[in-house]
Amino acid sequence: MSRAVILIVMLLAACHRQEPAVVRAHTENTETRDHVQSYVTSGRTPAAFATLAVELESVRHDTDPRRAEDAELRLLALALPLVEETRSLTIDAEVERLALTVWPVLLGEPLTGHGVRDVAPRTDEDASAYIARLCGGVLSAQCGGIAPDHQAIAVRAVVLQRAEQRMRDALATCLMCGSSTEPGWRELEWKWESLERAALRAALEVPRVAGSGSAVALAAQRP
Repeated sequence: MSRAVILIVMLLAACHRQEPAVVRAHTENTETRDHVQSYVTSGRTPAAFATLAVELESVRHDTDPRRAEDAELRLLALALPLVEETRSLTIDAEVERLALTVWPVLLGEPLTGHGVRDVAPRTDEDASAYIARLCGGVLSAQCGGIAPDHQAIAVRAVVLQRAEQRMRDALATCLMCGSSTEPGWRELEWKWESLERAALRAALEVPRVAGSGSAVALAAQRP
């Protein structure tokens, strides 16, 4: 078991251990806990993560917004090891593993929000077609000007920008995640930041279509 996974398991357990009973009774969502446990039992695969994300969608409509905040934090924490373990892979291998499972979840609307983003893969859409559709549509400002053979590198950078921002926002509303109470949560945020910076550096080096503008534009865009 990787250090990141061990840290996440400890932090998720600590959330419940440290919450006063009166608070836990209102914020703990048994369904969220069961869905996370099912994900862990299934082996923490990218496909299982995509299933978990669908199962957690129900918290958007919960009358207690703190349950959505809790689920959002857990989802992002569990996504981190899946992304980290692909760092040594080629971009093609990373796309095969994450593009249709983890990337769409991270690009999507936070569980605390109520908007809809057209970032889910379509039925029978392969990874290449999915990336091309994103860069021709909702992410055109970020990767529409990237040469097609390198668009996956740019999409990855956008995904990690989105994930880092969502993690930062989730921690901002988590009273038990401060550096003095549970510093491990901040370590997860720093890991997302490190992944984002590395992905952005790689994206800024890829060739762009002639006349599409400066590659620096990618760094200034947020999905």
